[in-house]
Amino acid sequence: MSSQETLKRKSPGLFRPSLSPVPFTVRFLSRLACYVYFRFFPRRKGAPMPSKGPVIVVMNHQSYLDPILAEVSCPRMLRFLARSTLFRNRLFGGFISILGAVPIDREGSGLGGLKKAVELLEGGSAILIFPESTRSKDGTIADFKAGFVWLARRTGATILPIAVSGACRAWPRSNRLPRPYKIRATVLDPIRPEELAPREGETERDAEQRAVREIRDMIIAAKAGMEAPKK
Repeated sequence: MSSQETLKRKSPGLFRPSLSPVPFTVRFLSRLACYVYFRFFPRRKGAPMPSKGPVIVVMNHQSYLDPILAEVSCPRMLRFLARSTLFRNRLFGGFISILGAVPIDREGSGLGGLKKAVELLEGGSAILIFPESTRSKDGTIADFKAGFVWLARRTGATILPIAVSGACRAWPRSNRLPRPYKIRATVLDPIRPEELAPREGETERDAEQRAVREIRDMIIAAKAGMEAPKK
């Protein structure tokens, strides 16, 4: 097997020759920077991401790097919602658009964000959601908002949990620029929409809250596993 084929298997998001030259170049360089600067090689634990159809990628939120880290971890292009003020700078707005950003009036937790997310998922897109809504200050995982479970049941989307570790140290909230630090990620088993249905004795609300707790616990456990000292 050639070295390029080996890298392609380890890094599913690096090679996307179907993209036009400028987006392909920007995305390629972003991924390459992750591999070189942060030694970032995500690992998959479970079944692969569905190759088509609506998918909600759910990841703990540690830094501004997270959308790129999620992209590198997935074989499909991801869309994510970003507040419209981020697009005022044409250069930066163009950069995050290439990475998959979609402008909305607010952060994405309100009605406008939900409508846009439904529109993208019903069109068969894969979207990225950070259920904590804001970046962690110290790497700990805060409570998850339940909107992503509602979206999955509303649109029939598969949920793909990803746990990331080290990004908050690579780019702390107090720093203006990132620094070289090893970042790791684990892509967990996809969760089909039928798995989110109420179980015997559960209400719709009960099922939603259970799913949120279970997915958060999965991400916490995967993050702890990456951070545990090697024996």
